Amino acid sequence: MRVAVSYDGAGIAYDRGGEGPPLLLVHGTISDRTIWEPIRSRLEKRFTVYTVHRRGREGSAPLGGVDFEREFRDVACVVDDIGEPTHVVGHSFGAHCALGAALYSAAIRNVLLYEPPAPEPRQRRAPVTRDHSGFANAPMHAAGNEGDVSPIEWPKGVALRRCTRKQLPAHVVL
Repeated sequence: MRVAVSYDGAGIAYDRGGEGPPLLLVHGTISDRTIWEPIRSRLEKRFTVYTVHRRGREGSAPLGGVDFEREFRDVACVVDDIGEPTHVVGHSFGAHCALGAALYSAAIRNVLLYEPPAPEPRQRRAPVTRDHSGFANAPMHAAGNEGDVSPIEWPKGVALRRCTRKQLPAHVVL
C-alpha cells in the first residue's frame, strides 16, 4: 500500500499491481477498492493498475463529511503521486471524482466514466467558480445506462459524450 498526500495534508492510500501504462481505478460511495477485484488481474496483464482507497476506507484519512472538491483533489493527488500520464476509470460517484480530478491534475491522460450518477435537478447547473484556463485537455468518455451522464457545466475543453461499450474508442476499451 502506498500513500499520497492530498492538498490538506491527509493521506490517501492506494495499491499498485501489474505492468504497462498506468490506470487508476476509483470506486463509488458505497464500495471500496475491492469492487475492482473481479477484473483487476485481467487489467494487470496490460496496465500498471492503481486502486485508490477513498477517504474513510482502509489506510486513508477519515471521511470527515461530504466535500466534493476535496474528493476531486484527493484523486488528483494520487494521479500526481503516480508521476506519469495516467488513465483514470471511475465508477458511480467515483466517476464524478475522476472527472473532477481532471480539473486539478495535468497528468490525467483520459477519463472513463462508468455509470456516473445523474445529479438532482437543482444540481444540474453547478457553476464553475474558478479559472480553469490551464485545464488538462484529457479525452473524456462515459459508458453505462441511458441517462447516466451528468449534465454539469464543466470548463471549456471538457468533452463528454454518452456512448455504449461498442462505441468507445479502441484505446479505452479494457
